[in-house]
Amino acid sequence: MGKKKRTTHSTLLGLALLICVLSGCTSTFSSNLGKDFGKVEPVSVLILSPYFGSEVALANKKDDNSDEMVSLKQQGEILKTLQEMTRRKLENKNYNVLVYGKKVKDYKIDDKKELKVVLDVLAKDVLTEAFLFTEISTWEVGAMPLYASLTIAVRYKLVTAKGKVLWEARYETSESELGLDKEAVKFAIHNIFEPRLERLSTMLFTSLPKAKTTGDDKTEGQNKDGKDGDKSTDEKANEKKHFDWLP
Repeated sequence: MGKKKRTTHSTLLGLALLICVLSGCTSTFSSNLGKDFGKVEPVSVLILSPYFGSEVALANKKDDNSDEMVSLKQQGEILKTLQEMTRRKLENKNYNVLVYGKKVKDYKIDDKKELKVVLDVLAKDVLTEAFLFTEISTWEVGAMPLYASLTIAVRYKLVTAKGKVLWEARYETSESELGLDKEAVKFAIHNIFEPRLERLSTMLFTSLPKAKTTGDDKTEGQNKDGKDGDKSTDEKANEKKHFDWLP
Protein backbone atom coordinates (compact mmCIF):
# COMPACT_ATOMS: atom_id res chain seq x y z
CA MET A 1 0.00 0.00 0.00
CA GLY A 2 2.83 2.38 0.97
CA LYS A 3 4.71 1.56 -2.22
CA LYS A 4 1.64 2.29 -4.35
CA LYS A 5 1.17 5.65 -2.60
CA ARG A 6 4.79 6.63 -3.22
CA THR A 7 4.44 5.64 -6.87
CA THR A 8 1.34 7.84 -7.24
CA HIS A 9 3.16 10.81 -5.71
CA SER A 10 6.14 10.28 -8.02
CA THR A 11 3.87 10.12 -11.06
CA LEU A 12 2.08 13.35 -10.13
CA LEU A 13 5.34 15.14 -9.39
CA GLY A 14 6.77 14.05 -12.73
CA LEU A 15 3.64 15.29 -14.50
CA ALA A 16 3.85 18.66 -12.72
CA LEU A 17 7.50 19.04 -13.70
CA LEU A 18 6.64 18.26 -17.30
CA ILE A 19 3.88 20.89 -17.30
CA CYS A 20 6.30 23.49 -15.89
CA VAL A 21 8.86 22.72 -18.59
CA LEU A 22 6.26 22.81 -21.35
CA SER A 23 4.77 26.09 -20.11
CA GLY A 24 8.18 27.72 -20.34
CA CYS A 25 7.89 29.67 -17.05
CA THR A 26 9.21 32.74 -18.88
CA SER A 27 8.80 36.51 -18.83
CA THR A 28 8.34 38.90 -21.74
CA PHE A 29 8.73 42.68 -21.79
CA SER A 30 8.00 45.28 -24.46
CA SER A 31 7.82 49.07 -24.46
CA ASN A 32 7.52 52.00 -26.83
CA LEU A 33 8.26 55.69 -26.34
CA GLY A 34 5.99 57.80 -28.53
CA LYS A 35 7.45 60.34 -30.94
CA ASP A 36 5.53 63.12 -29.16
CA PHE A 37 7.03 62.43 -25.74
CA GLY A 38 9.94 64.82 -26.31
CA LYS A 39 7.54 67.57 -27.44
CA VAL A 40 5.19 67.26 -24.48
CA GLU A 41 7.68 66.23 -21.76
CA PRO A 42 4.87 65.73 -19.21
CA VAL A 43 5.47 66.58 -15.57
CA SER A 44 1.98 66.04 -14.16
CA VAL A 45 0.21 62.70 -14.66
CA LEU A 46 -3.29 61.62 -13.71
CA ILE A 47 -3.56 57.89 -12.98
CA LEU A 48 -6.84 56.05 -13.24
CA SER A 49 -7.77 52.93 -11.32
CA PRO A 50 -6.37 49.77 -12.92
CA TYR A 51 -8.88 47.36 -14.42
CA PHE A 52 -8.97 43.70 -15.43
CA GLY A 53 -9.05 42.88 -19.13
CA SER A 54 -11.92 40.93 -20.65
CA GLU A 55 -9.83 37.74 -20.82
CA VAL A 56 -9.38 37.53 -17.04
CA ALA A 57 -11.70 35.07 -15.26
CA LEU A 58 -13.35 37.07 -12.48
CA ALA A 59 -15.68 35.77 -9.79
CA ASN A 60 -18.99 37.61 -9.51
CA LYS A 61 -20.15 36.15 -6.20
CA LYS A 62 -18.60 36.06 -2.73
CA ASP A 63 -19.05 32.31 -2.46
CA ASP A 64 -17.43 31.58 -5.82
CA ASN A 65 -14.22 29.85 -4.75
CA SER A 66 -13.17 28.37 -8.08
CA ASP A 67 -9.39 27.89 -8.32
CA GLU A 68 -9.43 29.36 -11.83
CA MET A 69 -11.14 32.63 -10.90
CA VAL A 70 -9.98 35.77 -9.12
CA SER A 71 -12.20 36.13 -6.04
CA LEU A 72 -14.06 39.36 -5.28
CA LYS A 73 -11.79 39.99 -2.29
CA GLN A 74 -8.63 39.45 -4.33
CA GLN A 75 -9.86 41.69 -7.14
CA GLY A 76 -10.04 44.67 -4.79
CA GLU A 77 -6.68 43.89 -3.17
CA ILE A 78 -4.91 43.47 -6.52
CA LEU A 79 -6.26 46.70 -8.02
CA LYS A 80 -5.54 48.75 -4.90
CA THR A 81 -2.00 47.34 -4.56
CA LEU A 82 -1.12 47.96 -8.21
CA GLN A 83 -2.48 51.52 -8.15
CA GLU A 84 -0.41 52.39 -5.08
CA MET A 85 2.73 50.90 -6.65
CA THR A 86 2.08 52.83 -9.85
CA ARG A 87 1.73 56.10 -7.95
CA ARG A 88 4.97 55.49 -6.06
CA LYS A 89 6.94 54.55 -9.18
CA LEU A 90 5.85 57.74 -10.95
CA GLU A 91 6.73 59.91 -7.97
CA ASN A 92 10.19 58.32 -7.87
CA LYS A 93 10.63 59.56 -11.42
CA ASN A 94 9.79 63.14 -10.36
CA TYR A 95 6.24 63.22 -11.78
CA ASN A 96 3.49 65.14 -10.03
CA VAL A 97 0.86 62.45 -9.58
CA LEU A 98 -2.89 62.93 -9.37
CA VAL A 99 -5.16 59.99 -8.57
CA TYR A 100 -8.61 60.01 -10.16
CA GLY A 101 -11.03 58.43 -7.73
CA LYS A 102 -14.28 58.90 -9.60
CA LYS A 103 -16.02 56.16 -11.55
CA VAL A 104 -15.40 56.40 -15.28
CA LYS A 105 -17.14 54.82 -18.24
CA ASP A 106 -15.93 51.30 -19.02
CA TYR A 107 -13.30 51.23 -21.73
CA LYS A 108 -10.64 49.08 -23.34
CA ILE A 109 -7.09 50.35 -23.47
CA ASP A 110 -6.82 49.72 -27.24
CA ASP A 111 -10.23 51.10 -28.26
CA LYS A 112 -9.52 54.65 -29.49
CA LYS A 113 -13.19 55.66 -29.52
CA GLU A 114 -13.84 54.49 -25.97
CA LEU A 115 -10.60 56.06 -24.79
CA LYS A 116 -11.56 59.39 -26.40
CA VAL A 117 -14.89 59.46 -24.55
CA VAL A 118 -13.08 58.95 -21.24
CA LEU A 119 -10.39 61.53 -22.07
CA ASP A 120 -12.98 64.17 -23.02
CA VAL A 121 -14.56 63.84 -19.57
CA LEU A 122 -11.21 63.81 -17.74
CA ALA A 123 -9.81 66.82 -19.62
CA LYS A 124 -12.79 68.92 -18.52
CA ASP A 125 -12.55 67.74 -14.93
CA VAL A 126 -8.78 67.79 -14.28
CA LEU A 127 -5.91 69.99 -15.44
CA THR A 128 -2.93 67.75 -16.23
CA GLU A 129 -0.50 67.03 -19.07
CA ALA A 130 -0.94 63.27 -19.36
CA PHE A 131 -3.17 60.39 -18.34
CA LEU A 132 -2.01 56.91 -17.38
CA PHE A 133 -4.21 53.89 -18.02
CA THR A 134 -3.42 50.50 -16.49
CA GLU A 135 -4.77 47.17 -17.65
CA ILE A 136 -4.23 43.77 -16.05
CA SER A 137 -4.62 41.90 -19.30
CA THR A 138 -3.76 38.47 -17.88
CA TRP A 139 -4.27 36.89 -14.46
CA GLU A 140 -4.31 33.21 -15.29
CA VAL A 141 -4.44 30.68 -12.48
CA GLY A 142 -3.51 27.03 -12.86
CA ALA A 143 -4.02 24.39 -10.18
CA MET A 144 -3.65 20.63 -9.91
CA PRO A 145 -2.35 18.20 -7.27
CA LEU A 146 1.19 19.19 -6.21
CA TYR A 147 1.35 22.04 -8.73
CA ALA A 148 0.10 25.63 -9.02
CA SER A 149 0.92 28.40 -11.48
CA LEU A 150 0.10 32.04 -12.01
CA THR A 151 0.63 34.13 -15.14
CA ILE A 152 0.30 37.90 -14.85
CA ALA A 153 0.46 40.52 -17.60
CA VAL A 154 0.15 44.27 -17.00
CA ARG A 155 0.02 47.06 -19.57
CA TYR A 156 0.53 50.79 -19.11
CA LYS A 157 -0.46 53.46 -21.62
CA LEU A 158 0.41 57.14 -21.11
CA VAL A 159 -1.52 59.53 -23.37
CA THR A 160 -2.28 63.22 -23.81
CA ALA A 161 -5.77 64.68 -23.53
CA LYS A 162 -6.07 64.30 -27.32
CA GLY A 163 -5.18 60.63 -27.17
CA LYS A 164 -1.61 60.80 -28.47
CA VAL A 165 0.40 57.92 -27.04
CA LEU A 166 3.46 59.17 -25.16
CA TRP A 167 4.59 55.84 -23.71
CA GLU A 168 3.33 52.30 -23.40
CA ALA A 169 4.75 49.14 -21.90
CA ARG A 170 3.72 45.55 -21.26
CA TYR A 171 5.26 42.89 -19.03
CA GLU A 172 4.15 39.29 -18.65
CA THR A 173 5.56 36.85 -16.13
CA SER A 174 4.77 33.26 -15.27
CA GLU A 175 5.56 31.53 -12.00
CA SER A 176 4.88 28.03 -10.69
CA GLU A 177 5.31 26.12 -7.45
CA LEU A 178 5.63 22.42 -6.68
CA GLY A 179 4.95 20.71 -3.36
CA LEU A 180 3.22 17.83 -1.62
CA ASP A 181 0.82 20.10 0.27
CA LYS A 182 -1.76 21.19 -2.33
CA GLU A 183 -3.25 24.02 -0.24
CA ALA A 184 0.17 25.41 0.71
CA VAL A 185 1.27 25.43 -2.92
CA LYS A 186 -1.92 27.19 -4.03
CA PHE A 187 -1.59 29.79 -1.28
CA ALA A 188 2.06 30.54 -2.09
CA ILE A 189 1.29 31.19 -5.76
CA HIS A 190 -2.26 32.57 -5.81
CA ASN A 191 -2.39 34.64 -2.62
CA ILE A 192 1.08 36.13 -2.13
CA PHE A 193 1.08 38.36 -5.20
CA GLU A 194 2.47 41.67 -3.84
CA PRO A 195 6.18 40.88 -4.43
CA ARG A 196 5.44 39.85 -8.00
CA LEU A 197 3.46 43.03 -8.70
CA GLU A 198 6.31 45.05 -7.20
CA ARG A 199 8.90 43.44 -9.49
CA LEU A 200 6.56 43.71 -12.44
CA SER A 201 5.75 47.41 -12.00
CA THR A 202 9.42 48.23 -11.38
CA MET A 203 10.43 46.53 -14.61
CA LEU A 204 7.75 48.33 -16.58
CA PHE A 205 8.82 51.77 -15.39
CA THR A 206 12.48 51.27 -16.33
CA SER A 207 11.51 52.33 -19.85
CA LEU A 208 9.76 55.59 -18.83
CA PRO A 209 12.05 58.67 -18.78
CA LYS A 210 12.18 60.80 -15.65
CA ALA A 211 10.17 64.01 -15.60
CA LYS A 212 12.26 67.13 -16.18
CA THR A 213 12.09 69.49 -13.25
CA THR A 214 12.78 73.23 -13.19
CA GLY A 215 16.49 73.93 -13.55
CA ASP A 216 17.23 70.38 -14.64
CA ASP A 217 20.25 71.12 -16.84
CA LYS A 218 22.29 68.00 -16.27
CA THR A 219 22.33 64.50 -17.60
CA GLU A 220 19.74 62.27 -15.93
CA GLY A 221 21.26 60.47 -12.96
CA GLN A 222 24.54 62.42 -13.09
CA ASN A 223 26.04 65.52 -11.55
CA LYS A 224 27.74 68.16 -13.68
CA ASP A 225 31.07 66.42 -13.15
CA GLY A 226 29.62 63.24 -14.68
CA LYS A 227 29.37 61.30 -11.43
CA ASP A 228 26.22 59.50 -10.34
CA GLY A 229 23.79 61.83 -8.63
CA ASP A 230 21.68 61.06 -5.60
CA LYS A 231 19.08 58.36 -6.10
CA SER A 232 16.09 57.49 -4.00
CA THR A 233 16.19 54.48 -1.72
CA ASP A 234 13.55 52.79 -3.87
CA GLU A 235 15.62 53.25 -7.04
CA LYS A 236 18.78 51.92 -5.40
CA ALA A 237 16.94 48.87 -4.11
CA ASN A 238 15.57 48.15 -7.56
CA GLU A 239 18.85 48.44 -9.49
CA LYS A 240 19.26 44.87 -10.69
CA LYS A 241 20.47 43.09 -13.74
CA HIS A 242 17.97 42.04 -16.38
CA PHE A 243 17.91 38.39 -15.37
CA ASP A 244 17.12 39.29 -11.75
CA TRP A 245 13.61 40.23 -12.87
CA LEU A 246 12.87 36.79 -14.23
CA PRO A 247 10.77 34.58 -11.91
